Amino acid sequence: MDESCKVAFSCLVINESGDMRICRDMEPIGNIKNTTPEEAWNSKAATEVRKKIFVCQKPCKILNCNYIDHE
Repeated sequence: MDESCKVAFSCLVINESGDMRICRDMEPIGNIKNTTPEEAWNSKAATEVRKKIFVCQKPCKILNCNYIDHE
């Protein structure tokens, strides 16, 4: 069974303040008030968060992960 995190290239969460995050537990990649979702998704900040996601060891599958499997 693949236990790797699935959010790196599949999720974008925007909170009530406009912060955009790939993972709800990591830093924002931008804010909807001053950047588009596409710009944030393709930003250096997003690349850095994805690197952190790939090495993250948190058991998020049971701790409020924002990933939704649509398959």
